[in-house]
Amino acid sequence: MNLRRFLGAMALGLAAACASAWAQAPYPNHIIRIVVPFTPGGGVDFAAREIGRRLEAALGRPVMIDNRPGAGGALGVRAVISSPADGYTLLMGTAGEVAMAPLINPALAYSPQRDLAPVALVVKAPNILVVNSEVPVKTLPELIAYARANPGKLSYSTSGVGTAQHLQGEYFNKLAGVNILHVPYKGSSQQVVDVAARLVSMTYASPTAVRPYLQKGAVKAIAETNNERLPVFPELPALREVLPGYELQSWFGLFAPAGTPAPIVERINKEVTAILKDPAIAARLNESVGSPGFETPAEFAALLAADIKRFQTIITSAKITME
Repeated sequence: MNLRRFLGAMALGLAAACASAWAQAPYPNHIIRIVVPFTPGGGVDFAAREIGRRLEAALGRPVMIDNRPGAGGALGVRAVISSPADGYTLLMGTAGEVAMAPLINPALAYSPQRDLAPVALVVKAPNILVVNSEVPVKTLPELIAYARANPGKLSYSTSGVGTAQHLQGEYFNKLAGVNILHVPYKGSSQQVVDVAARLVSMTYASPTAVRPYLQKGAVKAIAETNNERLPVFPELPALREVLPGYELQSWFGLFAPAGTPAPIVERINKEVTAILKDPAIAARLNESVGSPGFETPAEFAALLAADIKRFQTIITSAKITME
């Protein structure tokens, strides 16, 4: 019995020593996981894979993209929040599930400022408002007039309740004085497919998600959610040009669990910033999802805090709920 206790104590001691050595090893020393809270094929997934490949080369360790769709992105956020704060699990999150969803749905019971550490703002990401080929409009004023004349006839798809697209759609309803039905999906790929298939009237999605369907003529681009016109769609008006006060830009950014050591956060931020300053990468992001961001962790945290206040004002004024 004494021998068994002795061997058990030794095993525990060795396990503790190994865990301590692992924790103290220089970062990074094993695989890094970037959780994408949506299905493959959308703008968030595209940005994560572009950054992940180059981060892998910069850090000298494998970087795995882990798609965790569901609950408008909240499942992916929860997966990261519940992970060890050691820099090996990151979230490629958006303004929707990170900052908006907890305001719309308090039952999510997470707070981005309490539970997540902002690491790097990757891209300021506009969405393109597209309608299917059967909707008899070509311009934003025509869409508004048609929606007003046909209340409840049109629908818009999003990648989930509480996402940036959800807020963009409901804010559009409020400012335009229309009633367009919300149809939530689990990811951006299917939400666009069903618009192209004429099962849903319209959607808000990234340039990379809508471009193939624009080229086929299955959807028509009407406007974009950025504060100014996009270089890749210079002919496309910003929503605010027709709806004054419409300011609802989204973003994609890397987050770590709260409590992740500052040197690790700063190291990742440094590497991601260097990646984003590569003209080739910047061009690919601009073409597909939006303009790169170069904020420090502190600047990203300040942007997050400011956006939470702004989103709360919009959610309250537009009476946006989980319904």
